[in-house]
Parts: sequence; structure tokens; C-alpha cells
Amino acid sequence: MHDISGMSGMHDMHAMETVAEKVAVASNSFCEGDMGMVMYMDGFRWTLKEEGNSCLNLYFASWTLNSKGKVLGAMAAVFCLAVFTEAISKMRHKLSLRARDVSTPLPERRKIAIFQTLLHGIHAFIGYIVMLATMTFSLELLCCVIFGITTGYFVFGGESYSHVSTNPCCAFLEDEAQERTFTREYAAENARALMSSLPPEAGNCCSSELRTDTNSSQEFSSLSAPGAGDQA
Repeated sequence: MHDISGMSGMHDMHAMETVAEKVAVASNSFCEGDMGMVMYMDGFRWTLKEEGNSCLNLYFASWTLNSKGKVLGAMAAVFCLAVFTEAISKMRHKLSLRARDVSTPLPERRKIAIFQTLLHGIHAFIGYIVMLATMTFSLELLCCVIFGITTGYFVFGGESYSHVSTNPCCAFLEDEAQERTFTREYAAENARALMSSLPPEAGNCCSSELRTDTNSSQEFSSLSAPGAGDQA
């Protein structure tokens, strides 16, 4: 009797463990794998639509996207980061225009240079963070990056100034190359505008008239020279 009761008790415990395992699997049926992966190894996938996907880790091992809520939160965060990259591009553009202006005092230009250096690092950091989100091969995160960059471009008026941001991780480098080219042109324009606003120097305003008078005097001297009439 004791053997039978012991065997039945073990059977009940095994049945309870099986039910508990099934409940645990059902509670985390969104994705597979407790540790998570940094990317889908077989290419792009829909994280929310397809079943049986491996769980993704976004940036850190502890940030495992093992539920729909976490995936939606990651999508919102990536979207905001993509918009922020466009905001930094616009900010750097405005600072560059301010630094190029000849009326900007030298101390202010130095402060702008320091601030632009900080923005350079922040821009690069956020760009690579956004790029790593696309490298998970999650189509939802990829769409959020593209939609965020597009939204930021529209909101901050990317069409109104020299701006390229098709590649979030490296766009700031291309922007700087264009800024350096534009700096020389803008500085030359400012120099011409400054010279035109200054009062003319003595003699410069009448330089054309002086040249005309000089030419007339030379012609009169040649005509009045001895023998000029005989040659005519």
C-alpha cells in the first residue's frame, strides 16, 4: 500500500511540474530563448507578426524584448532617437552659420567651437546607436528608424539647408565636409558685403574718372607735341 501511494504521489508531482512548465511556456509564448539574441541570424523578420522568433536583446543583455510591450517601447525609443539625430543636424547647422558670421565676436566663436565639438560626439554616438537598432534585423525597428529620420527631416526643415542624413551613423561626417566647403563661400560673401558697407576711401570713388582724365591728358600732350601737326 505504501509503495502504491508513493508511486501515485510521485506521479502527481510529475504531472504538476508538467503543467507548470506548460504554463511558463504559454506565459512567454511571444518569443523563444531566455538569453536572447542580438540579431536574427536568417535575415529580416517581423518581430510582432511572426511566431517562434528568438527573443532579441537591444543594446544590453538585460534589455530582452520578450513581450509585445517591450517591443513597442523599443520602437518608440528608436523612433525618438532617429528624430533627435535630425534635431542635432539642424542645431549644428545654425551654430555653423553663427560662427561664420563676421559680426560674431571672437569669444563667442570659441564657445560655439567647444559646443560644436560636444555635439559632434553626441551626434556620432546617437547615430551608431540608431544603426545598431537596424542591425537586429527587426523590420519594426528598421521602419521606426526610417520613419523617425523622415519625420525629423520634415519637422526641422531639412530641405532648407545643406543637409544629408540617409545614413544615421555617418551622416554627420558628410555634413561636416559640406560645411567646410560652404564655410569658404560664405566667408567670401560676408567679406564682400562688409567691404560694400564701408565708406569709400579717398580717390577710390573717382578712380574711373581719374583714369579718363589721365588718358585725355596723354592724348592732348601727344597732339600738342612738336611735329605732331606735321605728321597729321
